[in-house]
Order: sequence, then C-alpha cells, then structure tokens
Amino acid sequence: ENDVKEALSENFYHELNVQRATAKFKTDAEMLPENPYTHYNLGTVLHADGDEKGAWDCFMSALEFSLPQRYINYRSEIMETALSLGFADDIDSITEKQFNYNAHDEILTVYRGWAEILRGNTEKGTELFNKAKQINPNSDIVLYALKYRETMIN
Repeated sequence: ENDVKEALSENFYHELNVQRATAKFKTDAEMLPENPYTHYNLGTVLHADGDEKGAWDCFMSALEFSLPQRYINYRSEIMETALSLGFADDIDSITEKQFNYNAHDEILTVYRGWAEILRGNTEKGTELFNKAKQINPNSDIVLYALKYRETMIN
C-alpha cells in the first residue's frame, strides 16, 4: 500500500480526487452548457460524493440535452441515483425505451425490479430479479439484488 501511495502521491486520496473531478466537471458543464455528457459526468462525481439530489439534477439536464438512451446501459449512475432517492417511476421511464428494444438486459431488468420493490410490489420485483438472474447468473448487480431481497425484505 505504501508503494502505491507513494506512486500516486496526492492522487491516492479518494476525497481529493472527487473534489478535483467535481471542479473540473462543473467547469465543463459551464463551458458546454448544452452538452449532455458534461452534465452526466458532473452527476457521476456528485453521486460518488453522496450528493444524490445534485447528481439527479445533473442527470435530468443530461437527458434534456438528448443523452443517448444506450449510454445508460453502460453507465448506471443515473439509475443508482434514482434508486437512492426512491424514484420508482423515473427508473421505469428512464429504462422503458431501451427495455422495449432489449428485454434481455439484466441491468435494465434488475433496475425495473428495484422500481417494483420501491413501490412495495415485492413479488413483481423478485420476479424481475429472478429474470435478470436467468439472463446473466454471474452479474454482480443481479446477485446483490437477490441477496438484498433474501436478507432485507420480509
């Protein structure tokens, strides 16, 4: 650990990296105010820093400026933030179009399951988690959802 710390110097510290990234992406969003990626990147670092409300606002700006739907398949911070904030309907609306194209995407399926859990529809949520497991039984996000369901929801 000391060798890594020495090699990375000040970049070793997560908090400092998040602060630097936040400053950089705020500047990017100000300089390119209609670029969806600058808003998404800022939302991502705010999410990493625990500012879910700030992250959500940035993600909504990214969607306003036509963030490609397929982008969400590769970067799930927007869905993680919606889940943290308890925004079940937003999870559905964000995933709906892409889910209609590919109902065999385990990440979209598991987040749609989380939306049902948030609504109190545990049976439907569990059904979606199990469907996601059939799609990809080795997915960490699926295994976490199933374990959460098993241990945290009666």
